[in-house]
Amino acid sequence: YATQILGDLGADVIKVEPLEGDVMRSAWPLRHPGMGHIFLNVNRNKRSVALDLKQPDAHDALLALARGADALVYNIRPQAMARLRLGYEDLRAVNDRLLYVGAFGYSQRGPYAARPAYDDLIQGASGIPWLHQAAGNETPRYAPLITADRTVGLQLANAVTAGLYWRERSGRGQRIDVPMFEGMLQVVLGEHLGGYTFDPPVGDPGYVRLLAHDRRPMRPATAMFVRSFTTTSSGARSSPWSAAATCSPMTPALRRMKRAPGTMTRPTPSSPTRCTGARPTNGSRRSSRPTFRCNA
Repeated sequence: YATQILGDLGADVIKVEPLEGDVMRSAWPLRHPGMGHIFLNVNRNKRSVALDLKQPDAHDALLALARGADALVYNIRPQAMARLRLGYEDLRAVNDRLLYVGAFGYSQRGPYAARPAYDDLIQGASGIPWLHQAAGNETPRYAPLITADRTVGLQLANAVTAGLYWRERSGRGQRIDVPMFEGMLQVVLGEHLGGYTFDPPVGDPGYVRLLAHDRRPMRPATAMFVRSFTTTSSGARSSPWSAAATCSPMTPALRRMKRAPGTMTRPTPSSPTRCTGARPTNGSRRSSRPTFRCNA
């Protein structure tokens, strides 16, 4: 996803795949073999080459690509890159202006540095399933989208563009790590650290508004009312903020409008709707709106 964004911005992206191809090529549905729907969506604007990087010739081919590249983006563990003799020092020896940008599971300065990871693991580690349950789901569950991969991919694309700007200023390349776990924690805890933001805590974790059980889409009502205002003895029209107003019944044209199932009963001429409204007690026209009580 990160290199899809960079390709959208005009970068010439060369994707290096194993000989059997990217695993997402087989993700159903697909029309042609090796062209799964997700693969097509995230690999637009890219060229592709298949290399077995454990073979000397393929290793040399990758180094040849790196010599003329602005950035190398990888998404396997740094330990695996080192075993392939493709660590940062190996690439810097070929191109000292190269940005060496990695997206992997965990920070290399923490206890989980060597652990593998994928989207569901990072969602679980960052607390997203717990948030679903806290918001009213019966059991913890993952978000129904590849949210960790895409969120961290956006962070990685930003890191590449910032790294390119820094290189223009300094003339030097650098290594950039974008760990998924720490990247998702920054996103999740931005809202849900809650009372634990403070030491000592002043409340529970979680943002109450986002975890409210009734925070969900609501079906809107389609009933429509047309207010008619009376005139005073002097002929002047009464203010919309007057103490009382009458809502006229729906016209036949309005009654013919399609009504969504479950919405309120539409008024008819035989059962006119009367609305009474009250001017805000503070007398302010800007800070409050009048409230109406309607009885069909």
